[in-house]
Amino acid sequence: MDFPLVSIIIPIYKRREMNFESIDCALKQDYPNLEIIIGDDCSPDGSYDLILEKYKNIKHVILFQNNVNLGAVGNWKQCFGKAHGKYIKFLWSDDLMESSYIRKTVAILEKHPEISFVMSSVKTFTESSEPEIVINLSNSTKKDCYKLGRLQLHRKRQVYRIGSHTIYPKKIFLDGIYKKNRFMPVSPACAVFRKEAVKIIDNIPNKVGFEHRITGAGPDLMIFLEALKDYSYFGFLDEPLSYF
Repeated sequence: MDFPLVSIIIPIYKRREMNFESIDCALKQDYPNLEIIIGDDCSPDGSYDLILEKYKNIKHVILFQNNVNLGAVGNWKQCFGKAHGKYIKFLWSDDLMESSYIRKTVAILEKHPEISFVMSSVKTFTESSEPEIVINLSNSTKKDCYKLGRLQLHRKRQVYRIGSHTIYPKKIFLDGIYKKNRFMPVSPACAVFRKEAVKIIDNIPNKVGFEHRITGAGPDLMIFLEALKDYSYFGFLDEPLSYF
């Protein structure tokens, strides 16, 4: 079996030790052909130096720092410009993924050339030093929580579960976004994309003067929409492999 190169893109700005959680879950993927691209957007809290010290000797980790602060979207583009993979995985520095994430999504992309991306359902979590009592996903009375790394993951809700494990026509995604008849993701951190389908939009015209390039709100959803332009389908994994 061939294992095409996957580029995991981790744009960072501040968050210091929290960055380690995202980077480490990328390094723990059970997929053999990865490059991990970490771009620091001039963090003022020493994040770059901490990451450099910890990961400088790992060959498939590519770390760089921008000369000036570019804002969220500018940093995404810098990272993307350094990617060589057939597939792209965006991983924001406050998000996580299961160790099987890349292996399972790439298998679907390789099997179905007609899809532009594969997404999974998502679980949300909060960082906590104390156990929190929460209701699990089965809607029973059982209390449930568990850990991934240092973070306490609370099974508060499973989101972006659109149906069964299969491929869907892009109309399903578009109707979910525009007609709001399904709960679709706006963050591409729960998907793996074909590199050729990725286009990063800097800014979106608006009447209120909002600069989308600074926060990434808007351009994140546009990554999905642009990826669907030239493809008729997308894939869905009915497993909560991503954590926001």
